[in-house]
Parts: sequence; structure tokens; C-alpha cells
Amino acid sequence: MSPAPGYLLAALAALGRMAAANEIGMVTSTLDGVRDANEAFLNLTGYSRAELTAGRVHWRALTAPEWTSMDDSAVDELRTTGSYGPHLKEYRRGGNSPWTPASSGWPGPSVNCRPGTPGSRVTAC
Repeated sequence: MSPAPGYLLAALAALGRMAAANEIGMVTSTLDGVRDANEAFLNLTGYSRAELTAGRVHWRALTAPEWTSMDDSAVDELRTTGSYGPHLKEYRRGGNSPWTPASSGWPGPSVNCRPGTPGSRVTAC
């Protein structure tokens, strides 16, 4: 049995509030790259909003080389089941220093990463 629509809407609203609070990094990605992110995520990665807007932020480039096979498995899982995770992985910041986020994804309904940004979806956090 699936959750009631009201419960899902409340959960999505809570995710939107968490993203807007910038206490945790949240990002919207597709297989083609990062589409949106809150300020907390940009601060963690060392990328600017201008770099994100210009399409220069890709989750593959952020991923440490030793974790690419796990990314490939997550992509296969997403294509097969419609979601993946949660799992830990290691990203590299602009200066190549590591950090380890928890990651999960789904092709879900819209959740704003930033106030005033309609249509963005949180697909990894």
C-alpha cells in the first residue's frame, strides 16, 4: 500500500524547507549533470552559482575515481528500479580534498532546492 498523497506532499514540503535552510547540502541531478543545488552544497563542493548555471558542475567530475564503479551500479539501479541508494560515496572538492556525503535518488515530484526556483527536484542529498 502506498502512502497517502497528503503524507507525500508533507514530506516533499519538509524536504524543500531543509534545502532552503542550507543546513545540509541538497542537489538536483540528472544523468547529464547537476541541474540545481542549494548554497550548502555549493559551499561543500567549492563551486559557484555561476559555474552551476553555466553547466560546469557534473556529479561524475565530483566523484572520486575509486567510486566510479559504485556510481555505475547506482545508475543501473536507477534505470532498473526507478530509484537508488541510500549509500555513501566520496566526492572531491575543487581543491581535490575529499568529503563523504550520503546519497540517494529518485525521479520524484518537484521540491525546490532554493526559494523562488520553481520546478527543481531534489534527487540526491
